[in-house]
Amino acid sequence: SAANNGVTLLVQQNNQIETTSIGKFDLDANSVFNIGSNTKTMTAVLVLQEQEKGNLSLSDSIGTYLDKIENVDGSLSIEELLRHESGLGEVCGEHFMTYFYSTQDSSYRTGFMDKIPAPQDSMRGKYDYCNTNYFLLGHILEKVTDRSYFDLLRERIFEPCQMTSSHP
Repeated sequence: SAANNGVTLLVQQNNQIETTSIGKFDLDANSVFNIGSNTKTMTAVLVLQEQEKGNLSLSDSIGTYLDKIENVDGSLSIEELLRHESGLGEVCGEHFMTYFYSTQDSSYRTGFMDKIPAPQDSMRGKYDYCNTNYFLLGHILEKVTDRSYFDLLRERIFEPCQMTSSHP
């Protein structure tokens, strides 16, 4: 929504850090916040790594990996989640600020699956950006790897990229 618009830029060069914020958020080099949607690309990489290992297929239904979830059709494919073509309801909407300022993987552990609103069936197969898709992909990754989503991101993305202060 317009109330949540804002951009923050952090530049580190020659051992100096400068920040600039425009809009609602007033962040600086010491602010702790969730990197949010930046993890979508990382999650997609983790899913594709598991596909390469033969642990899942993009055409697999999510019901293969996840127990029944209210308002979520288990026949949806992993690819539909990756492409934002599931028609699922948005779980982050009213909780946006709570998730934005959460630490570690706390927002991921708040029982969000009980809060998924009814889907928009007319949007299945059509692009409709929705965070719920990637929350579910994180849970599928946990089932496939028997590792926590946060640990997977840390071990396979953050550490190799030397992202020592990042969290999903």
